Amino acid sequence: MAQKVIIIGGGIAGLSSGCYAQLNGYESEIYEMHNLPGGLCTAWHRKGYTFDGCIHWLVGSKSDTAMHRVWRTIGALAGQPLHHHDEFVRITDSDGRTVIQYTDLDRLERHLLDVSPADEDVIRELIEGARTLVKLEMPVGKPRELFGPLDGLKMMWEMRPYLKVFMKYSKISVGEFAARFKDPLLRNMLTAVLDPRYNMIAFLATMGSLAAKDAGWPQGGSLAFARAAEKRYLELGGRIHYNSKVRKILVEDNRAAGVELADGRQVRADAVISAADGYTTLYKLLGAEYVPDKIAKYYSGDYPTMTSMMVYMGIDYDLSGIPHSTVFPLDPPLEIAGQVHSYIGFKNYSFDPNMSPPGKCVVASVFHTDSDYWQELAKNREKYDTQKARIARRVMDELEKRFPETVGRVEVTDVATPATFTRYTGVWQGAYMSWISTPKSGNIMIPQRLQGLRDFYMAGLWTMGSAGLPGSAVSGRSAIQIICAEQNKQFAADL
Repeated sequence: MAQKVIIIGGGIAGLSSGCYAQLNGYESEIYEMHNLPGGLCTAWHRKGYTFDGCIHWLVGSKSDTAMHRVWRTIGALAGQPLHHHDEFVRITDSDGRTVIQYTDLDRLERHLLDVSPADEDVIRELIEGARTLVKLEMPVGKPRELFGPLDGLKMMWEMRPYLKVFMKYSKISVGEFAARFKDPLLRNMLTAVLDPRYNMIAFLATMGSLAAKDAGWPQGGSLAFARAAEKRYLELGGRIHYNSKVRKILVEDNRAAGVELADGRQVRADAVISAADGYTTLYKLLGAEYVPDKIAKYYSGDYPTMTSMMVYMGIDYDLSGIPHSTVFPLDPPLEIAGQVHSYIGFKNYSFDPNMSPPGKCVVASVFHTDSDYWQELAKNREKYDTQKARIARRVMDELEKRFPETVGRVEVTDVATPATFTRYTGVWQGAYMSWISTPKSGNIMIPQRLQGLRDFYMAGLWTMGSAGLPGSAVSGRSAIQIICAEQNKQFAADL
């Protein structure tokens, strides 16, 4: 019977695994390569400014949802007020026309019809799809590994209000749906915000969550969110070892028996949960011995991942009077890693006073980019820094052009690339959202147990597809559920 559980990785999946392990009577320890909790759910400080590297909106913000109970159980939302935006984003074209994606669907529908009456049919279809998904919740329950003969039917029954929308829009990409609009401004409302390769369910579900007030911003941002979960885990009696990179998982007689750290120390346990990056877990920590072909294909490069670079600016000016998210055309376009970007977005964090000193603000721009380019370029520090500086300078120029009050007031800039995320977290390809859910791939789910390897479990986004932080937390919960089920032990669920 597993009594001691080692968890690899102190991100949200690892902290969730740890909290549920402690709640279910197990002794657990987390080994984290960095000196902070959160993994990819992180932020960093520069000259008094906080640059947030993760949360844009948090599903599970609504207090009467199952996902919110998970957040409360692991302590991540303890005492953190939630901010809900009336606007998701506003986009301006080269003629100065602006469209606003309101989070209220009725208001959004009226606005879009005013902007482009010729697109009435497509607008009403978009809003109808989003309305259908307003009550859709992140599934929190029994992991698929524990499904019995009737569980699949039960899940289908619970999903019946949404099945028609899922069946239709999971086969259509955001880019394909956007192309149906006659007005290019409305097309850009979709593709300038969400990667056009995603299937339309991702866009509609986001709209539904925003409308339901189930996609807020936790005040303090990503690192405060992770710190709250860390505090909860430690209060439950767990232990975290920082600056402790795991080199390999110890396997004896086809069972996980512990871990070996980078300094050569070995730590034994009754079970091991890897909440680390999926590729690292399967191909480095386990040496590829337990990777079946049906999992290996997802790491072949044929399935796209979400990789981005982020440019941050700390500004000696209060921009609280402007919208929190704006998108503008770029003339001339900006080339990054061989990809041409025709639009630039600015996320203004003035709505959260924790992100900057009084009277100042943080603004960030995010660009989808090729990971291989940055990983290779990072081998030459001078060239790497030169490219980052070039892009940061252009972003700053565009900010000052759009908001003249910021001219000469940018006090600090910082740039994070896919290579940055790999360096600090080990994540494969610097991909902060694992695989993109496309019409071809669907939502990729990886089993949390590996055939032929006992007492080993996986958690994190690389088991849950494009499910964000909620998926990470649920996967950690599920890993402990599976352990409890294997020991015929009642699972102590959510508070």
